[in-house]
Amino acid sequence: MKKLISVFLTLVMIFTLFVPSFAASEDIAQYPTLYLEGQGYPLYNEAGEKIYGLDVDWLSYITEGDNIKTLLKDIALVDYDQYAEDLYNIIAPVYEKLILDENGEASDGSGLKWDRFGKSIYTKKNPAGKCLEFVTMPDTLNVTQGSFPVYRAHFDWRLSPVTLAEDVHEAIKVILEQTGAKKVNLVSRCLATNIAAAYMSMYGDEGKINECIYYASSIDGIGLLNALFTGTLKLDPQSLDCFATYFTSIEGNEALLGDDSTTSLVVALLTLIYNVKQLGYGMNVLQGLVDSIQKIALPKIMKASYATFPSYWAMTSVDQVQKGLSFTFKTQEDKMTYAGLIEKINNYYDLQVNFHDVFAVQQNSGIANYAVIAKYAFPLIPLSSDAREESDVFVTTNKMSLGATCAETNGKLSDSYIAAVKDPKYVSVDKKIDASTCLFPDTTWFVKGLEHKAFPDCVNDLILAICNSNGTMTVDTDEKYTQFLQYEGVGSSDSAKGSLTPILTMDDTTDTTENYTKNNPLKALINFVIKLFKVIANLFKK
Repeated sequence: MKKLISVFLTLVMIFTLFVPSFAASEDIAQYPTLYLEGQGYPLYNEAGEKIYGLDVDWLSYITEGDNIKTLLKDIALVDYDQYAEDLYNIIAPVYEKLILDENGEASDGSGLKWDRFGKSIYTKKNPAGKCLEFVTMPDTLNVTQGSFPVYRAHFDWRLSPVTLAEDVHEAIKVILEQTGAKKVNLVSRCLATNIAAAYMSMYGDEGKINECIYYASSIDGIGLLNALFTGTLKLDPQSLDCFATYFTSIEGNEALLGDDSTTSLVVALLTLIYNVKQLGYGMNVLQGLVDSIQKIALPKIMKASYATFPSYWAMTSVDQVQKGLSFTFKTQEDKMTYAGLIEKINNYYDLQVNFHDVFAVQQNSGIANYAVIAKYAFPLIPLSSDAREESDVFVTTNKMSLGATCAETNGKLSDSYIAAVKDPKYVSVDKKIDASTCLFPDTTWFVKGLEHKAFPDCVNDLILAICNSNGTMTVDTDEKYTQFLQYEGVGSSDSAKGSLTPILTMDDTTDTTENYTKNNPLKALINFVIKLFKVIANLFKK
């Protein structure tokens, strides 16, 4: 009996030693991660020639030789209709090898180039059966530097997010088989958030996702695309003033627009316009030109470029998709010709209208954990109706964050509004953001001073911390990662280097509304003339 008791006690001791370790490992279980990036991978035609690589210098191209002469002649003659036609004839050839067919597919064999990538775990060929659409391979980004494997997905970013979500589904099956894990973390950014959202809507209830992280999300739409697809481009003096002011009055911001000579000329022109306070004067003339382009050339230009990409339609706001289809595909002939493409657009739209409800149900039921990382403190490109809103230059913070209430770029939330917020902890100390209205207010982070194209390692570190938390991390969990963070660094791409610092008081953050100080018309005029002569000199060199 004593022997039996001693054996029993020994077993109890062993059990008490090991059970906590099992429980602990379950609590901090780590999962493989599938990382979906956005637009940008170079695409190639069947012959192996690059057809897109984000390296088109539009300003230089339009100001080349006969292009600029033709457009200036149209403006001089106030012939906006002819200007619109000539603009189409200049732009369309650039996309000739890039556009998809009438069904929104790469039937010409264009796509990713296999030899750009290493060993893959999942691949898929395009309808022509020659170039790859989707590749999943092991990755070495900082976001992957945990003790679990991470895979990066390369894909043809022109294609329908629904099609690509099917590929994600298959890739996840392979990852789970290879690792023996029960779930994966699904991390996405920019255009790829639309793919992740489609996946979560189609397959999320299978319970294979631990953390679903949207970074710089476009799933709620981009105002500029809304305007392009619906023909509602708008030049607003106040937003143009804000844009010109920001990019010309704060040292170093010009670099965000590029550093080629023609971009420098545009920056100099914006500076001049701002300094002589002529933004209101002549705006009707400019809007007339824009309206002519929209009426005559825009549907044609879009059908010769981005309107053939189902992925770009996916980045249109849900309340603008059908308006866009009516504007871009006006005629019955258009509707018949592009029936396959329109079907793909509508297939995504049918998912999109229910995204917020689907995500909320999955979060609340424990099927998946959601986190969102948004950016702010930049004026939006001033060509759409939402141009006065807080943004990261391309996407409004309201859309990125799935619902945050934001002040205008040069303003702050009113004291009366802030007083009415039930929990003031969700209001940023710079009075720019109210996170309480987000879909996921407790797992939505805001990074101030980080523009859209920049994806530095310090944000990857935040992503890694969220993935490791397995749904337990909120904006209150880690004092290093509070809800509102300030980015300090350099660079405007994956090579950007910097750090994130919690914004706790106004002393910790730059209030950009107080930094618009440049006002020297003579200096601005001289600078513009210098830049103009540089551009002219470059034209003669070609």
